[in-house]
Amino acid sequence: MNVTARISKRAIIAACLISAAGGLVFNAFPLFLSAISRQHGFNDEQLGLLGTYYLGAAAIVSLFAPLWMPRLPWRATALAGYTCIAVAMLWIGYAKSEQVHLCMALLGVGSIAIFTLALGILSAAPDPNRAYGMKLTAEMLVAGVLVWAMTGFVIDHFAYRGFIYGTLAVYAATALLVGSIPDNFLNDSDRQPETAVHSGINLPASMACVALFLQFGALAGLWGFMERIGAESGIAATTIGTVLTLSLLAGLCGALIAAAMGKRFGHLIPLISAMCLALATGFLLILGSGALTFGIAACAINLLVQFLLVFQMGLVTDLDTSGRYTVIIAFVLCLGGAAGPGVLGAAIQNSGFRSAYWLAIAGTGCAMLFTMAAVKLAPGRTHRQ
Repeated sequence: MNVTARISKRAIIAACLISAAGGLVFNAFPLFLSAISRQHGFNDEQLGLLGTYYLGAAAIVSLFAPLWMPRLPWRATALAGYTCIAVAMLWIGYAKSEQVHLCMALLGVGSIAIFTLALGILSAAPDPNRAYGMKLTAEMLVAGVLVWAMTGFVIDHFAYRGFIYGTLAVYAATALLVGSIPDNFLNDSDRQPETAVHSGINLPASMACVALFLQFGALAGLWGFMERIGAESGIAATTIGTVLTLSLLAGLCGALIAAAMGKRFGHLIPLISAMCLALATGFLLILGSGALTFGIAACAINLLVQFLLVFQMGLVTDLDTSGRYTVIIAFVLCLGGAAGPGVLGAAIQNSGFRSAYWLAIAGTGCAMLFTMAAVKLAPGRTHRQ
């Protein structure tokens, strides 16, 4: 599915950086969740629910993206999203424990608004796969700088309030790029001539969306608990911070590798290969222990998240003949990201970390089956393999 619109390189760069702001909480989940949970003394299940509230609210907003994206002015919508983010962050800084989950929900609303806008802009790039890779690269760089600054300096010297205001400064810097967002090109009816024609269910695209939900949920659940996984292994807090920063660099490498590969090897080979590595990472967490195991697993998870996202989003877009499935990619990501931390958090609280690892392995195995089925059932599937 191709969206035809003229967007400048400046707009693409702005969209990548605004997307980085929209994805900042998720990409720095261990930092956000651990900082907030320590401040309020949350247990593992409450910590997991922080991510569920954030991504659950984001999922609701993104579910209705096909309705509001073609109708609302994009610059004003982006400013409204940033306003929600600012209010939520300030609220989190001073909220009582029973209000924090509502704060995370508001933060999810603002974040997904700007993230979805950026995704819509980049889908119209001349080379969407490369644009997705640039987007994820920007996300990793911004999140990496934030985690490094917070764990290495800000939180030690300025405590929780420093975390709040330092994060707000990052959001403010990216908000300066709102003026570079293009006019809404989705409200032009001749951009989407296929939508009315293809009104039935696209089974291959639906299966690709299910695979995206399962795989992203599995890895998002593990990523959200990486700080706790390290602490459970008896690793020092400074070492955990260093490992998490390195894992964001690994995620950057994953995005760059995927962008460089493009469609050279199709979709199936990169996806199945990466999913096999995800399975191996789950078994490594079950069988291994210590700082080395934690470091390898953290870096592998973030690398695989970014690598798989490029190819799974690309597969959905490639299989989509109406535009409906590409628009709901953000919803699928939010739904998977909301389910993952919540389910794994409950498993950890009730049965320990090993049960969470097995759940992540099961999610990856199911995602692999749905991916293979989607490619096999797709018309003209040979070129997609």
